[in-house]
Amino acid sequence: MAKLYNEPKVLYFASRDEGLHVDSNEQHDTDLSKLVSSLKRDGLIEKAASDDSGSYYRTTKSGLMAHLRHQINYRKRNNKDYSKQESELRDLEATAK
Repeated sequence: MAKLYNEPKVLYFASRDEGLHVDSNEQHDTDLSKLVSSLKRDGLIEKAASDDSGSYYRTTKSGLMAHLRHQINYRKRNNKDYSKQESELRDLEATAK
């Protein structure tokens, strides 16, 4: 069975205003739970909130930069304009120094 989640998808959802929701009943051996653990360890996402339904994760500045790099690569491969993402990435990189 194909994986439902990958790094670009998890970073995409975590970069949205509502963040990435992980159900409190999510098993620890799923691709989502493994990715969340890995991205947290790497400092790309952080837990933003939790409630009785689960936890919400948001991208860190590093995570947002990784998300933009994924978008740029995807848009290049599919011959789409990526100037907006490049501009956002340059702005973030400038403030990271």
